[in-house]
Amino acid sequence: IGGYVRATAEYDFNGIVNDVDFYPALIPQRGSGNFAKNQFQMDITTSTLFLKLVGRTKHLGDFVVYTAGNFRGDGKTFELQNAYAQFLGFTIGYSYGSFMDLGNVPATIDFAGPNGMSIYHATQIRYEHAFAKGLKAGIGVEMPVVDGLTNEHVSIAKQRMPNFPVYVQYGWNPKSHFRAAAIIRSMTYDDLTARKAESEIGWGVLASATFNLTNRLQVYGQGVYGKGIGQFLNDMSMLNVDVVPNPEKEGKMQVLPMMGWFAGMQYNFSPKVFITS
Repeated sequence: IGGYVRATAEYDFNGIVNDVDFYPALIPQRGSGNFAKNQFQMDITTSTLFLKLVGRTKHLGDFVVYTAGNFRGDGKTFELQNAYAQFLGFTIGYSYGSFMDLGNVPATIDFAGPNGMSIYHATQIRYEHAFAKGLKAGIGVEMPVVDGLTNEHVSIAKQRMPNFPVYVQYGWNPKSHFRAAAIIRSMTYDDLTARKAESEIGWGVLASATFNLTNRLQVYGQGVYGKGIGQFLNDMSMLNVDVVPNPEKEGKMQVLPMMGWFAGMQYNFSPKVFITS
């Protein structure tokens, strides 16, 4: 049983985003009526409580049961962030998804993380297996969530198919690896004009890498491209653009091409002091 308290203080000198996290998609347009440009903010909602159980059984081998949450719910209420069990290569529960690279995330001051990064949570069943030295792969089935724009002719329906992510990763030392991943998803919506359910196919591909150039310098990079994957991309997920109305066809929706990428570096002055860019 554990946890930590994390406090962040920030000062915005020229009016970027009215949020404790830095989301470039929410930067207001000029002349939006925000007259007070600068603002001071403090945040403590990412403080975390967790419970981790580790054991060994005769038939399932080593297993882990993990739950964690922070205070990012509505009104700063406690909100579940992770709840899963791991055994025999399986992960079952609610955790980070497979169409991302959690080992390739440079540190940022705010909780949001790098813009353009693929990051999300999902209820899932995932299987991972280590092959030759440094090589591993995983495949998953994830609960579908569709965030889309609607109008009087279309609405988001109940989803009929899960998301299917897959990845392969090769690591040549504890701090260096390359990962390639892909995802395919079917997004169901209601055509209110024809009074029937329709679907659009979304897909995405991801390539990421991190490696140490020297003992003190770590490099990070990731690129993502696809259609209908807005909710997986940091910052773009704020805009609800997995599917959007088709302006040329009443009652129809469409998926849009979208891309996100980032590059970063971390230099360690000492084991306890570093700077990132």
